[in-house]
Amino acid sequence: MKKFGGIDLHSSNSVVVVIDEVDHIVYQRRLPNDALQIRAALAPRRKELEGVVI
Repeated sequence: MKKFGGIDLHSSNSVVVVIDEVDHIVYQRRLPNDALQIRAALAPRRKELEGVVI
């Protein structure tokens, strides 16, 4: 099943969300604006992600 990611960027943190084809939330977390932490959060789903938008 395809998954899609989105990052809602704020001044000090971001909300990272991954949804599936039927809009079910697979993952959602508020993270600090740290690229390494965001990449680590998305890493387990990397092969399934069709894309990520910011």
